[in-house]
Amino acid sequence: MRAARAGGASVPLRTDKSTEPCILIADAVRQFSAKPGATELKSGQRRGAGRPTREEAAAINDRVLEGARNAFCRQGISGASMDEIATAVGVTKHTIYRRYPSKAALLEAVVERDLSRFEAEMRSVPSTDTAAEDPILALKEVARRFFQSCITPEDVAFVSFLHAEGAFSDDMRRKLGEWGKVANAPLRERIEQAQAAGCIRPGDPAKICEVLVDLIDGGARRSDLATGDVHVSNERFEERWEIFARAMFLPC
Repeated sequence: MRAARAGGASVPLRTDKSTEPCILIADAVRQFSAKPGATELKSGQRRGAGRPTREEAAAINDRVLEGARNAFCRQGISGASMDEIATAVGVTKHTIYRRYPSKAALLEAVVERDLSRFEAEMRSVPSTDTAAEDPILALKEVARRFFQSCITPEDVAFVSFLHAEGAFSDDMRRKLGEWGKVANAPLRERIEQAQAAGCIRPGDPAKICEVLVDLIDGGARRSDLATGDVHVSNERFEERWEIFARAMFLPC
C-alpha cells in the first residue's frame, strides 16, 4: 500500500497488479509535466518542427529547382529521378511532390524560372548612363549580355539540354523557341530604336537581329573551342561587334 498527498491529506493507493502500471504511468506523466516547457506552448509560439516560414519555403523551392536543373542537364529528363533530385537537394521526395505533382511539372517550373531570370537579365538597365542615351551603345550593352550568356557554363549546359530534348519532344522545342524569343526581343527592340535614330540601315529588324545573334553566338562557340576556357577575353566579342558595325551602322 502506498500513500499520496491530496490537499494535504494522505490518501491510500492500492498497489495490486491491476492498478500498479497505471500508477507508474501517472507518475511518469507528472514528472514530465513538471519540467519547464514540457507541456503547452505559449500563445503565438511556433513549434520547432512546424510549417516553414514564407522565406524558408521560398528557399527550399529554389533549392529544389536548382537541384532539378542540374540533374536534368546532367542526365536528361528520363535519366533524372525524383529520388536522386530529393537526395541531392537534401529534402524528402514528398517535399518535391507537394510542390510539383510530376516530373513534367517540375521540369516546367525549372524552364519557366530560367526564362524569367534570363529575360530579367537581358532587360536590365544598361550599366552606364551613356548607354541609356546612345542607341548604339545601348544595343552593344545588350549584345554583350547575350554573349556572356553564351559562354556561361550553366546557361550553355541548359540550352544544350533544351536542344537535346527538343529532338524528341514537341514541348521542349516549344520551350527552346520561347528561349530564343526572350533572348532576341531586347536586341530587336534596341535595333529598332537605333533605326529610328538613323544609326542603323533600314531593313527588317528581326532579320538584322538574326545576323547579330549568329555573329555573337558563333564567336562564343569559337572562343570556347579555341581556348578550352569559357572565361574568354572580350576580344572575340569586340571582333564580332566590329563586323556588325561595318555592315550595318550609319553616321548619326
